[in-house]
Amino acid sequence: MPVTKDQAHMLAALAVACRPNGAPRWDEPGIVATLGRVSNLYLPDVAMAVIRAATDPSAKTPAVIANTSSVHWREKTQAVSPRNVHAPRR
Repeated sequence: MPVTKDQAHMLAALAVACRPNGAPRWDEPGIVATLGRVSNLYLPDVAMAVIRAATDPSAKTPAVIANTSSVHWREKTQAVSPRNVHAPRR
């Protein structure tokens, strides 16, 4: 599921809130613009990369989110398909 415009705005607000004290501040329009460059990717992967990048005090701008080979993208989620879902054992 790609990232919608509404989801990008929600992720941008989350990223602003996640910035550590003393780290350079990020503005929402800049984050949303950056998310437009990765909006075709799987939403959970983008969300996790946004959180990892936003909590990195050395990340000076949100542009690091668009670098999919960065440390912020190393861990990917596992897409759940109906074949991977099993009923719980009782």
